[in-house]
Amino acid sequence: MRSNKPQAQLVLAALKVVQVEDIVISPGSRNAPLVIEAIGTKNFNLHSIIDERSAAYVALGIAQSKQKPVALFCTSGSALLNYAPALAEAYYMKIPLIVISADRPEYLIEMADGQTIKQPGALQNVVKLSSVLGSSENVNDTNIQQKVLSSLTLASTPPLGPVHLNIHFDEPLYQKTIDNLIGDFSVQLNPLESTGVEKSTLEIDELLGAEKKIILLVGQGLSNPKDISLIKKIAELNLALILFETTSNLGDVNGINAIDVFLEGLTKAEKKKFEPELLITYKTNVVSKKVKVWLRNGDLKNHIHIGDEHLILDTYQKITHQKNGNLHKVISPEKLKGNKHFVLEAKNRFAEIKRIANNYSSPFSDFKVFKNLGKVLPKGSLLMAGNSAPIRYLQLFDEFHNFKNFCNRGTSGIEGTISTAVGVCIANPDKNVFVLIGDISFFYDSNAFYNPALPKNLKVILVNNAGGGIFRIIEGPKSVNEFEKYIETNHSFKAKGIAESFNLKYFLVTNEMEFEAQTTRLIKSNSAGVLEIITPREKNDEILKGFFSALKSND
Repeated sequence: MRSNKPQAQLVLAALKVVQVEDIVISPGSRNAPLVIEAIGTKNFNLHSIIDERSAAYVALGIAQSKQKPVALFCTSGSALLNYAPALAEAYYMKIPLIVISADRPEYLIEMADGQTIKQPGALQNVVKLSSVLGSSENVNDTNIQQKVLSSLTLASTPPLGPVHLNIHFDEPLYQKTIDNLIGDFSVQLNPLESTGVEKSTLEIDELLGAEKKIILLVGQGLSNPKDISLIKKIAELNLALILFETTSNLGDVNGINAIDVFLEGLTKAEKKKFEPELLITYKTNVVSKKVKVWLRNGDLKNHIHIGDEHLILDTYQKITHQKNGNLHKVISPEKLKGNKHFVLEAKNRFAEIKRIANNYSSPFSDFKVFKNLGKVLPKGSLLMAGNSAPIRYLQLFDEFHNFKNFCNRGTSGIEGTISTAVGVCIANPDKNVFVLIGDISFFYDSNAFYNPALPKNLKVILVNNAGGGIFRIIEGPKSVNEFEKYIETNHSFKAKGIAESFNLKYFLVTNEMEFEAQTTRLIKSNSAGVLEIITPREKNDEILKGFFSALKSND
């Protein structure tokens, strides 16, 4: 049986055309026609997630993993607004999400009817397009069909990103039919134009061909095989110095894979010497603030950014050229004539600094925990890193490049980390997904466990230092009066009660001697679980700062 609402039939038919496989549904009443049609057509994998904020992050995780658009269905009212944080991530990470929100009929908007807000355009700042399908529109009109299909297609049109379609439904909502109300839906796809822009494509080959000190800085993304092959070739031939992070997912490329370690180990004179004459950036977000400061404060004359963007991406305030497209379509080893001596000298200096880093010994702490995790987690697993401190610790250790890494670095918020990991689990049912997360992020997103079908391959490793440890690491916050209350948010909460409430396996580590045995139990567990590791709140920052101090050369 199908929904008797022609709008629902049209939208589900359009979702199939744009190759949506997964739909995340938050239960409600106004979206019942969409749910009935989705169940009746049997064309989709349906996932029921009660909490809308969590649901949107689950969709984000599925879409990142599958590299395909994922749809979201919600009911009317404030439910829609809960999608906003995840859509902001999707917008800035260029992830194709399709939001279909059910709404009251037009004549009830602003009429004090229950669960009614102004939904059209409510998400306009975090989506590529907002469109509306009215309750009385003729869905057999090819222009209407074309509008709906083109709107949904835009999610997968570079630059990728979320779109929002709001549908007004009149009651009754639950009636069914066996009839096809939209015909054969043979409308030709005529997608809307991409919103990507380019500042300039002139002189790029000329810049690449000059014998300059070239740095290729690779941002976040699940890089495609052709790009990885190209980057490895450039590194082998020493045509450019490759800087990358765990979130770049480049694996064992012969370059600078721990940017903060490299920069902290350089003298002022060396930082100047290793400044690039040409910076090439590919993809967008990088974790390292140190590299941003270094490049912004330097004398960089030329910066080429390659990617698919909504606007000119001038992260380092030095951009001269921008080219939309994949890296391998813009650059080739034959085009690059970089200064090989510069590359070799930088690599050799990095090797010296890494020897110091590898010999650094510390007591049990956040630093020691992450260092050990990189060694004991099974290679080839999937990692989802929390923002703030965890993702920064991952950048310090080579071992984390042995995994496929995920992290919400679009807006770098702490909410939604576990929920996104649930989506990654759904998309990768045959692999364990380890979530490396801090306590504030963990408790913030504990509704991710509010899921009767929680994937068994979800393994959460919670580093609990009783507050926002990042604020002890960065400069400034500790100068605030009552820092522990208003900035660090010191607490005494533990995860055991949450784990028991949601029937999760629970393991506890309070010292280094317990670490390996308890971590092994989590890894071998055949169900979802939480490993909680208690670390010393007031010592973690001192140990990390001691590590960076040990790297420094005398100026």
